[in-house]
Amino acid sequence: MTKTHYFGLKVLFYVSVAAACPAASAQQQEQFRLVHDTFTVVSLQMNDLGPFDFILDTGTDTTLVDPRLASLLSLAPLDRMTLTTPVGKQVLVRSSLRRVALGSAAVSDVEVLVEDMPELRKLDPHLRGILGQNFLSHFNYALDYRRRLLHLESQNELRDSTIGKRVPLEATGSRMVIQAEMPSLGIAKAHLLLDSGSSDLVLFRKMEQLSPSQLGGNSSLVNSRSDSLEVAMLRIHSLTIGDQHFHDIKLALLSPGAGESRPEDGLLPTILFRALYVNNREGFVIFNPRFDIREPKAGN
Repeated sequence: MTKTHYFGLKVLFYVSVAAACPAASAQQQEQFRLVHDTFTVVSLQMNDLGPFDFILDTGTDTTLVDPRLASLLSLAPLDRMTLTTPVGKQVLVRSSLRRVALGSAAVSDVEVLVEDMPELRKLDPHLRGILGQNFLSHFNYALDYRRRLLHLESQNELRDSTIGKRVPLEATGSRMVIQAEMPSLGIAKAHLLLDSGSSDLVLFRKMEQLSPSQLGGNSSLVNSRSDSLEVAMLRIHSLTIGDQHFHDIKLALLSPGAGESRPEDGLLPTILFRALYVNNREGFVIFNPRFDIREPKAGN
C-alpha cells in the first residue's frame, strides 16, 4: 500500500500497521507550529525522552522515525518490510515504541517504521519524523489553525460545545475518508482522504478520464514534474464538503498510474480550513466549527 504525501509536491509513502492501546488522558491543549504555513509540528515524548518535533499527519497510517532518533531511542528491529512505491522499492525496519506522549495524551506499544526522510530535513532540520494515525485515531480533537492550538478531549467536552455540520467519516482501518463534490469537474461524489500532511487538494485521476468539456472553461492546466511523477496543476471553480464551499481552488492531478491502487479518489488537506473537530469515537468531522474552548486559567 502506498500514500502520496505532499510536501509541496514531494512524495512520501506509508503502510498500514496494527494500532496500539491508548492510556487515559485528561482534556488538554497543545501549542503547535506550522512549517511552510502548512505542516503541523507537535512536540512528543518517546519512551520518556524528548521533546522531539514531529509532523502531525492524519493521512499517514503509521508513525515514522528517522534513523538517528531510532538509534537514540535504542529501538530494536522487529522485522523488515519491503515497500513498493511508484518510484521504486524500499526496505524499512519495523520497530515498536513503549510509549508515545503528546502532552498527557499517551499511547503504549506504538509500532513505527524507521526511514531516512531527507525531505523532512529540507523542511526543517529539527523534524525527527511523522506522527501517524496509529496514534491520532485514539483521540477526539480540535485542530485550530488560527490560534495554532491542538485541543484533545478526554470525554465529550469538545463534542458538546462544538456547533457545525457533522460530516461522516468513512473509516477504512485508521484512515479518515470523507465525501466531496467537484461540480466544475462533473464529479458528484469524490472520496477524499483527510490529510493534514498535504499542502494541496489532490485527485488520483488520469487526465484522459476528464473530458475536454470538464476542463475547458472550468480550469487552467500547468504541467510539472516532481520525484519522477508527472503532475498536472489545475484551478477548479468549485469544491463542496458538507456545508463548506470553496471557489477557484488549486488541485494537483497525478499522472497516469500513480494512484491506480488507491482506495480513495484523492487527498483533502486540512489546511484548507480555519479549524476542524475530529470525533474518532463516533466517526464524524466538523469543518470550520463554532466552538467555545476556554483558555486554561493561570495556575491550573
